[in-house]
Amino acid sequence: MTYQYSGVGKDWNHWGDVLPEDREAWQRMAEEQIRPAQIWDRHRWPDGITLRNGMSIPNVTYVLYEVPHVLGTSSEEELHRCYLHALQRVTESEEWVYAFAAPNKSWLYGYRFWPHRGKVQGYWYASPFPNGSDQYFLAQDFSWGILAYYSQPQWWCCVFGQAIIDAFDADPPLRWRASL
Repeated sequence: MTYQYSGVGKDWNHWGDVLPEDREAWQRMAEEQIRPAQIWDRHRWPDGITLRNGMSIPNVTYVLYEVPHVLGTSSEEELHRCYLHALQRVTESEEWVYAFAAPNKSWLYGYRFWPHRGKVQGYWYASPFPNGSDQYFLAQDFSWGILAYYSQPQWWCCVFGQAIIDAFDADPPLRWRASL
């Protein structure tokens, strides 16, 4: 199945470079700009939500009700809408967030994303859907974030940090349920 916005089923040949029509909301980051997120990621593990210094972060993990192969365009659009609105609730109008596609495989696809300039129906270089690779959206100070990942048989999303948890609670995605 092809997903209209998230990159699932898309031509991967142009991945990485931001297309001209998307440059208002997305900017590819250079390797040195990605390093703070790489350092954060190394200290975040082993369990994903407890930093190595022992500090635990408020978090909620969601799972999609439906398996990825049966999601349609309306489900995809709904999830992108909820992500975008949550990100807009926790950022100032000119503030950007880190956005990563496939940080679990390489850090080649790192972007700055300006949520207030983003569009639900635009191309998402990092996505709410972990389309075979993890997808991250992170505050510049790493105080909150969204980690989307695949673990058989479902797609998961860990929302961490009270600000973004509250932002999702204000308009929760219809296709999600909290995991047990």
